[in-house]
Amino acid sequence: MLSRTTTGRGLSDVDVLVGLLNQSLFTDGLPPCFSSDGLSSHIPRSARPILTSSNAAVLWRTIRKHSHSYIRHETPHPSKNKPRQISIPHPESHIAQALAIQRYWKQIKGHCAKPAFPLSRTFVRKLANSPRIFDMSYWGSWPEQRLLDYQRLEHMTGCTAIAKTDIVGCFPTMYTHSIPWAAHGVSTAKRKRDDPRLWGNVLDRATQATRDGQTNGLTVGPRSSNLIAEIVLTKIDQMLIKAGYTAVERSIDNYTFYARDRAQADRFLRDLAQFLRAFDLTMHEGQVLPLPQASEKDWVSQLNSTRLFTRKRSRRTKRFTTTLLDEAVRLARSTGNAAVLKYAIKMVDSDLPSAVRRSFVRQAMNLGILYPYLAPIMDEHVFQKHYYDGTDDARKEFINELFDVALERSHPSALCHSLHLALEHKVRLEGLRSAGVNETVREIDRMNDCLGLVLLYIYATRHRLSSTRIKVSRRAAGLRSADQADQDRFWLLLYQTSRARSLEACGQTFLAELKKRNFAFVLC
Repeated sequence: MLSRTTTGRGLSDVDVLVGLLNQSLFTDGLPPCFSSDGLSSHIPRSARPILTSSNAAVLWRTIRKHSHSYIRHETPHPSKNKPRQISIPHPESHIAQALAIQRYWKQIKGHCAKPAFPLSRTFVRKLANSPRIFDMSYWGSWPEQRLLDYQRLEHMTGCTAIAKTDIVGCFPTMYTHSIPWAAHGVSTAKRKRDDPRLWGNVLDRATQATRDGQTNGLTVGPRSSNLIAEIVLTKIDQMLIKAGYTAVERSIDNYTFYARDRAQADRFLRDLAQFLRAFDLTMHEGQVLPLPQASEKDWVSQLNSTRLFTRKRSRRTKRFTTTLLDEAVRLARSTGNAAVLKYAIKMVDSDLPSAVRRSFVRQAMNLGILYPYLAPIMDEHVFQKHYYDGTDDARKEFINELFDVALERSHPSALCHSLHLALEHKVRLEGLRSAGVNETVREIDRMNDCLGLVLLYIYATRHRLSSTRIKVSRRAAGLRSADQADQDRFWLLLYQTSRARSLEACGQTFLAELKKRNFAFVLC
């Protein structure tokens, strides 16, 4: 993660804290109306000992006091047409973990920079031309891309095979005790598991706090989990290097090894599986392929070649856009990779003639209904980028269709995006003003999705649908008498529908303090 070439060089502990709290509570892929911007200005005084105390009793008691469960939400997998569960931690436990990371940022950087030959392709950086001040991604600046491309060519020199594999459920199965194992060694960590002088122990406890004290698993979504995972995975990188495997690339938990021959590739997979088991992690069955391999994914090359060998004038025709999307659908089905359609839609030129825009928008709408995982890109890359006189009506139709599909398929992500778009563009949802509105609300309630209920509550308030608003409010009121774990799973619904006094009465004192300060987690 932190290599000698790019890294968190110049990224201070305060930068990290602000980035984690203001940009990392809600993961990418959610509607952009969900935000924690400004949360770094609301750190509770009760959490301060996490930054300063070296007294074990005080530290453990402080972390335990800020421990909470988390919201579960289903979003589309970034590259597969299937759902995955992500987590939105309670802001209080998220703050506790972020403070622990801030306290030991120097040690984390030092630990992750130890490999003499950095294997990780994930970087932590401040972004100069973005409102996000903290990000983790494969590609950085153009010099980084050139460096990584050249390094890959070096790895390939003299190699005849390539081994690929990844970790089975990396984040959900990662044992929090493996953090001090990786940081201090297994024997030391087990012998001194309650010693707060070991920074891995404090990160262990603070990470447990984001999952209501559970030791099995990291929350999926927040960037803090990527940072914690890198502590463990970088240690495994060191083990690989010590065993002689330097021609390795790791992107989060995906491994690629360039081998001299098939025997070395097989040996790498056996050794990696053994190193992972030392940290209670399991490897998927590896794949060994002959070299040379294409430098990019085949489907990327195919789509780019379609565009590259078409003259500029021809790329502005209905025939081209239809051919491109048809090819993208074929490739998406044959590869099982949902990213193909997103890539194809984004690559269409913005200067299409009006008639072609109308046709392309309709084609993209049809795909967006068939594949709801396209919903997050539809507004920016279809309706705004290819605006024409009838776009507003087309967008309204799409939003209503997406809402209906969300109910038919019980699709929480599509539900959230349809409600967000309806609020953003002042669109009335026919399903919430028809004769069957009560059944519609019951179906949304049966999804048991916190974010969907929050947006439904805001929509009902905005459009004065008192019956719908009351139904959601009653659901939230029932949570106030539930235990803390059940409240935490719906903390945002509680926050959105309750007064500060009610939040205090049910034990959510930190949320009550935020409410008094009019802090907003939903900006729409």
